[in-house]
Amino acid sequence: MAKSPVPTLSDLWGSRKDSSLMMQRPRSPKVEKKFSFPASNSKEDWHIVTSVVTALFQKKKLSNLELDLLTEKVKLVKADFGNGELCKRFKESILVKGMIILREHIKVESGAQLLDKLATTWTHFFHNVLPLVQAIFVNLQPADGNSVRDLSLITFRDIVVLKTKLEEAFQMALSPPAAVVQMLLVLQSVHDSTPPNKNYKKLETLVSYVVSPYLSSSGLRIKPIMYSQQINTKTFGSDSSPSDSGRIPRPASALQLTKSSDKLDPVMEVEQVNRRHTFTGSDNSVTSQYTFTGSDHPIASVSSTKNTKVNTKM
Repeated sequence: MAKSPVPTLSDLWGSRKDSSLMMQRPRSPKVEKKFSFPASNSKEDWHIVTSVVTALFQKKKLSNLELDLLTEKVKLVKADFGNGELCKRFKESILVKGMIILREHIKVESGAQLLDKLATTWTHFFHNVLPLVQAIFVNLQPADGNSVRDLSLITFRDIVVLKTKLEEAFQMALSPPAAVVQMLLVLQSVHDSTPPNKNYKKLETLVSYVVSPYLSSSGLRIKPIMYSQQINTKTFGSDSSPSDSGRIPRPASALQLTKSSDKLDPVMEVEQVNRRHTFTGSDNSVTSQYTFTGSDHPIASVSSTKNTKVNTKM
């Protein structure tokens, strides 16, 4: 019997398993675009962020489009690495490396040149680099309670300011630029630990040179005595060793500074004694004669012999 060309119900049911006859629901292009996530490499994204931000410390500019792109990449890296790991990478790979770049221009300078270059470095960091770093890492939340701005300023204090010869420049009684004064006041407003650590106390010593009196964490401070203001004291006697010649003279006390020169204690001069020995007599008797001379004393001589009494003539 010939098979009918019209398919029966059983034929349709048997062909249900055929994938070619199954109907597929078309997907909307908008849905495909919304839920399709391109494969992102977090390590590559972080490398891009590190390279661009490090270039900011080298006085390279950044466009607004790059700023948005970097902020988005930091967000993706945070989702992959976690907030704690991102904070660690931010400190080690960006802040420390960037501050070393800034320090390279001023680490060998001293005196007035150090003050001028430090003022330029601080102006570039505070006005150009710091705002961009805060914008790029706006999604970063440090675990120690400090913000991205605080971490950046603390790292600048420890690696740039405290590693230079700034205190020696202040000891030369040089007038610091306004940017250096601003730098010290901004840095001393950031507290990284309680009680203050060693680096913060060093910073307070620097602040006391430009702000006097200065209320520090340990109490009221006055301006330290500079080398140019120290009084050169005379050394009496010849018992000083050669090694003492290179020492810095001890600053005068407040009592010595207020006491006039005519009221100072007089120095007593020790008059020289001339001693003369005379050997006379056949019985080997010894005659010794001492002569005292001076402007305030009459001439007095004392003679003594072995067998006679001492006679004094005034």
